[in-house]
Amino acid sequence: MKIGFFGGSFNPPHNGHIQSAKKALDCLCLDLLLLTPAWSPPHKVMPPGSPEPAQRSEMCRIAADNLTGIEVCELEIEHKIRYTVDTVNLLQQIYRPDELWLCLGGDMFLTLQDWAEADKLMKICRIAVFSRTDREINILPEKAAELSRRFGACIRLMENPVIPVSSTWLREKIPSGAGAEHIPPGVWEYIQKEKLYEKFCSL
Repeated sequence: MKIGFFGGSFNPPHNGHIQSAKKALDCLCLDLLLLTPAWSPPHKVMPPGSPEPAQRSEMCRIAADNLTGIEVCELEIEHKIRYTVDTVNLLQQIYRPDELWLCLGGDMFLTLQDWAEADKLMKICRIAVFSRTDREINILPEKAAELSRRFGACIRLMENPVIPVSSTWLREKIPSGAGAEHIPPGVWEYIQKEKLYEKFCSL
């Protein structure tokens, strides 16, 4: 069984996230891709006014609804996990996959060697990287070669057409009613129903 692990804050999940998930599912020939909302990301502080972890998880669940091969995984929220290496250890125990792929964006990939127990993480997982910008496309192959030499990492670079949206931008626009076109309709309805981001203030 081939499993992909795609984690993030998903604050909120948007069409770019879903496009990336579908790209990984297809390019890596995965049996299952796990969309995994973070409990408390170690690399950044959640902005004041952000939804609770359970609400971010519910948005992911709505976004993944009816997407074959994509499911929401709540391990990090249920176990209050902060570090990816702990998550993949649990995934190994639960699924016993033949291949476990860690899927991440080019910006995160460039700091992968600084993650907790990076050497162990790259032994457990194969790494799939979404390259979204011309700059990333140019610099990621060199980084992949470096990590392969240093850690023996198995890395796959995937060109991913850019959707010009980010969660940061959406958090700023949602309070004024903007941004719906970049968010799955069901997620937008949930945001409006729960009055999420109305009191958002950026850091």
